[in-house]
Amino acid sequence: MYCLAQLFAHLLDEVFCIFLSCYITVARMAKNDGAKEDGAVAVPVVDEKKKSTEKPQPEELSEEDKVLKEGLELAVTRLREDDTSLHKQALDHLISEIKSSTSSMTSVPKPLKFLRAHYSDLKSVYESWPLMHSMKRLMADVMSVLAMTMAETGSRECLRFKLQGTLVNIASWGHEYVRALAGEISEEFNQRTLETPADDEANVDDLMVLVDDIVPFQMQHNAEAEAVDMLLEVQQLNKLVDTPVVDERNYERVCLYLLRSAAFVADPEDLDTLFNTAYSIYRSQKKYTDALRVAIKIDSQERIAELFSADSGASELQRMQ
Repeated sequence: MYCLAQLFAHLLDEVFCIFLSCYITVARMAKNDGAKEDGAVAVPVVDEKKKSTEKPQPEELSEEDKVLKEGLELAVTRLREDDTSLHKQALDHLISEIKSSTSSMTSVPKPLKFLRAHYSDLKSVYESWPLMHSMKRLMADVMSVLAMTMAETGSRECLRFKLQGTLVNIASWGHEYVRALAGEISEEFNQRTLETPADDEANVDDLMVLVDDIVPFQMQHNAEAEAVDMLLEVQQLNKLVDTPVVDERNYERVCLYLLRSAAFVADPEDLDTLFNTAYSIYRSQKKYTDALRVAIKIDSQERIAELFSADSGASELQRMQ
């Protein structure tokens, strides 16, 4: 009798355990279904403190890039040495690598990326060299190119270093460098003009040396608009007439840009200079009908009479009548 009672109690315990297990399973399934219906999504918890202290992984460099970076860093180290005999070879290496990478820029060249961390050190090296150092002017050229992407905005360090450099062969550093330098030349010209008393003339001779080197390059590489813009900014449109930068290949683009720019020029004196420049270019290219169109636009009886009095011009214009 005792054994039967003990067996019955054991069966009750087994049934209770099975019932409890089924109840827990059903309750969990119901909870999950409710969460899905409510649109609840489990979001992993991110430790913001840990995330902020994690350092970004350095970019993996190819073997070629590693060699380039090591070579540039070695050149920087050599330039910091007191032994001046090491400076020429180191500087030649920097110039070669930079020029080969800036000839056609579609993004920031790798040499400029790798040298960014050394820009301050290179500035200190340049400033520590005496004026009689044979490599100082070439070093200024290199610093000018580096400043194109590394200097603070508005500092005009690109121009400042170039004015202390060789002042020639600017185009050898690439079109983007020429464009950046031209922009800073315009800014510097305007600042000097504003700071000069009205009865004096601003001293811009050093800037004109750079302009005379930049404009021919721009005109030869289908950047006539950039050349005209810079000459407008530095008030030197006469260079389009007085120098042989305009020829039968580009005069149409130059004159078309000049005439279209007139809509954005407010100063009457600048506007007169612009139209007279276009007139002079057309006449020098023996495009008398175009020159007459400009003369009529500015209502210049003198220019119109000048065209009809010219032998070749008069015959061409008479055929139009």
